[in-house]
Amino acid sequence: MVFTRQELETIAEIVSRHDNIRVLSDEVYFNFTFDGRKHVFFAELPGMFERTMSVFSAGKMFGVHGWRIGWSMGPEDWCSELVNVHKQTCFSASVMHQHALAEFLGPLFSDPHAEQQFFDKQRMEQQRNRDSLVSILNELGLDVVVPEGSCFLLARFDAIFSPRKDNPDSPDWQCFEWLLQESAVRVVPGSPFFETEQLRKSVGEHVLRIGFVQTDLNKFQQLRNRLRLKWGEAANAVVPSCGNHTSMSVRSGVCAIL
Repeated sequence: MVFTRQELETIAEIVSRHDNIRVLSDEVYFNFTFDGRKHVFFAELPGMFERTMSVFSAGKMFGVHGWRIGWSMGPEDWCSELVNVHKQTCFSASVMHQHALAEFLGPLFSDPHAEQQFFDKQRMEQQRNRDSLVSILNELGLDVVVPEGSCFLLARFDAIFSPRKDNPDSPDWQCFEWLLQESAVRVVPGSPFFETEQLRKSVGEHVLRIGFVQTDLNKFQQLRNRLRLKWGEAANAVVPSCGNHTSMSVRSGVCAIL
């Protein structure tokens, strides 16, 4: 879901009534809004810049997810404190990646026309990828939550996957392992993204989180063919279990993404 300006103004009105509230605004997907939706920065609302620290991600913006580098914008007093923290944490990211990001951001943001062209092209590519992936998953019988923005979607897999009751892993982890071992498709189990036990059981354990960050549509076609083959065999049948154990090294290494 992408917040509308009216929704953000409602939040801002609540913030303005309480002097002790500060806002940490996650803006890492600001350039990924689809179907004509417009992103609104919370800090651009009247009186909110002084109350807001906005956080951005180079990994999300430029498709370099392994870099783990971003930047923040906010009031001078907040940024001064953040610099003190940064002095102790900057070594956690590669120095050459930090320099590379600085070299790229300078020319990009200094030319408004080039900046707009870059983000428009990127947005169109990601919307095309989203639509292609939704079409593939719908054809395969998955119930998809179509995102209004970001790089990921949630898909319910009950129609094509039956978990083994004698396997202690939750259904989403079983489906994740089955896809990885049988089809070489990497997704993310849904249950870790739901806070309460009730939501994890009723929703999270029955969905997968799937990324569509790549721009090569041929890979989506290959994915369609692999899943048609594997899931077509599994339809209306109980899929064999991948085993009664899950390697912790596998779980900790799940990073996203088709």
